Amino acid sequence: MKEKILEAIYQKLEENPENKHLQKQIVLMNKANISTIHSFCLEIIRNHFYEIGISPNFRMGDTSELELLKQEVIDDLFESKYDEKDKAFEKIIETYTSYRGDDNLKELILRIYEFIQSTPFPEEWLDINQKKFKVKDIIKEDFSKTQWGKILLENLNQESKRILYRAEGFKKTPSYGGTR
Repeated sequence: MKEKILEAIYQKLEENPENKHLQKQIVLMNKANISTIHSFCLEIIRNHFYEIGISPNFRMGDTSELELLKQEVIDDLFESKYDEKDKAFEKIIETYTSYRGDDNLKELILRIYEFIQSTPFPEEWLDINQKKFKVKDIIKEDFSKTQWGKILLENLNQESKRILYRAEGFKKTPSYGGTR
């Protein structure tokens, strides 16, 4: 990162060799603390760990470690829900898994988690959007008027048009008994 900045300063200095400000920036560059946003944040945490209440011995996990931890957490969660015989959990399992196991559901949950974490305010986004999935509220009104009903009807409409278009094509094809 420093090299790119230095290169840009040198280019500007070639255009204006007498610029004292640019000359001073080159000298100051050796002391400059330039890094990625992640490194910058990590340095702030290391310097102020006591203010945010974490251990001074903390460390950042690499991507593979974090993936393993996520998998371990979801496995433990599923195991505890199975042990509790949680009715809501059993309904989710019944709805979203097959006889092959629950790995696809776990993967779906992790993908949803990753998506939610990519939003600026994950918990706020979740609060707003979970209301869209309340089945009891959907059942009370005309399903075709709900957000999900509109999406399903639009998909059905598009699929019907596609099937009709293909059927028209078959009708015109001699090998399918159509006209010549």
